[in-house]
Amino acid sequence: MNTSPSAASPVIARRPRLRFRLSRENTLVAVLIVFSILVGAVRPTFLTWTNVSLILAASAVLGVAALGEFLVIVTGAIDISIGAIVGISAVTLSYCLQAGVPTVVSVLLGLAAAVIAGAINGVLAGWVKIPSIVVTLATASIFLWVMQAFTGGHISSAARKSLPWLSERGAVGVPLSVLVFVGLAVLVSFLMYRTRFGRDMYAVGDNEAAARVAGVVVVRVRILTFVVAALLAGVAGVIAASQLAYVTATTGTGLVFLTIGAVVLGGTNLFGGSGRVRGVVTGVLLLYAIYNAMVLLRVAAAWQDAVAGLLILVAVIIDTLGRRPK
Repeated sequence: MNTSPSAASPVIARRPRLRFRLSRENTLVAVLIVFSILVGAVRPTFLTWTNVSLILAASAVLGVAALGEFLVIVTGAIDISIGAIVGISAVTLSYCLQAGVPTVVSVLLGLAAAVIAGAINGVLAGWVKIPSIVVTLATASIFLWVMQAFTGGHISSAARKSLPWLSERGAVGVPLSVLVFVGLAVLVSFLMYRTRFGRDMYAVGDNEAAARVAGVVVVRVRILTFVVAALLAGVAGVIAASQLAYVTATTGTGLVFLTIGAVVLGGTNLFGGSGRVRGVVTGVLLLYAIYNAMVLLRVAAAWQDAVAGLLILVAVIIDTLGRRPK
């Protein structure tokens, strides 16, 4: 009787090998750790808790807004107006507070203004079926004009005075805004991985026609995605208003490049269908760690955006090449 290994029963499975999954998210975490160690060796203040808490606090606004952009990109769309929606929320909140409206009501009105803006984007992109990049590029300009008309070019510091507890350091050494960012990241993770709506968003971004055949109501998914993304941008606007000395009509308009960059840097497919929340969070932290390091290393301000842009461009190239059929 042959008892050699080759004659063994085919039902006996091989012992699985334990391997570290070299995903984009894990690679980015490794890059962040190595980068922090290297910069810390040159500038020891970089790794102090005081500086780390500053990076976390600075990342809260971009992080929450990037979570909203992440949802839109997963569905295969893009929102150029996300920064303007941050501004709409911040301006509405600040000027309501300045008019004597109670704080809670002012916050709710700021979030409502953001949701309305998101609903406009969603209806035009999802129901009317205008390409999202065209819709949001146009609405970004319209929203900016509305804010300029609403404020009359004036500035407001009411939010900073009324919401100091949101941006000042708490008992754990970080502002409440950082905890809001972390909490929202957990909620968005649950939404994407544990709910039907999240699965529908991935399905629409991966193959809209197949999703429609499978019974997904694509129009509803697109509209709700823009609304939820705008709500997150509204929260980012509230945080921004609490951090800034003054809120103006242009508040938030510079966030578009960084939000999209953080999402793509985190491994999300720019054409939709894939991406993880932890990748977005890591991308946000890496961007702000780089900005902070360049400040400590006294790199000229003109080079800072160029370095961030180069990093994002490299991430897009790697993502594009990695998804080409072999």
